[in-house]
Amino acid sequence: MKATLNLTDQHLRDRLEFARLHMSWTHEWESVIFSDEKSLISMVLMALVIIGGIYAKSHDSSQSETSVAGQ
Repeated sequence: MKATLNLTDQHLRDRLEFARLHMSWTHEWESVIFSDEKSLISMVLMALVIIGGIYAKSHDSSQSETSVAGQ
């Protein structure tokens, strides 16, 4: 059994369109995670860290807004 599927003509056109739309990206690619580069476990752990960081940041912001409003 083959491990990969054959690409259809539409897949090829879609990939080419994506490549053309993103040709000008330079530093933006540093923020992209390609699914074939990371295992599922590391992606889940990374998501937990990111979500935790977002929660902590929003939690800190709301505290500072509260203290300013209370003055």
